[in-house]
Amino acid sequence: MANILNVHKSTISREIHRNYGPQGYRPKQAHNFTHERKFDKVKQNISSQTWKIITALIEQESSPE
Repeated sequence: MANILNVHKSTISREIHRNYGPQGYRPKQAHNFTHERKFDKVKQNISSQTWKIITALIEQESSPE
């Protein structure tokens, strides 16, 4: 599978391990698990003003330092 998808074998292993349920690995179930994990993460509170500054600096190709 990894060769066909052109990814490392650990990527496949991690995907299966992370999304394995009571009835094995099922793609729809894996999608739901991924969706739940995405919304369970703690969101950072970065103000819109800070994002504007960051975006402007990135557009100017400024160094992250």
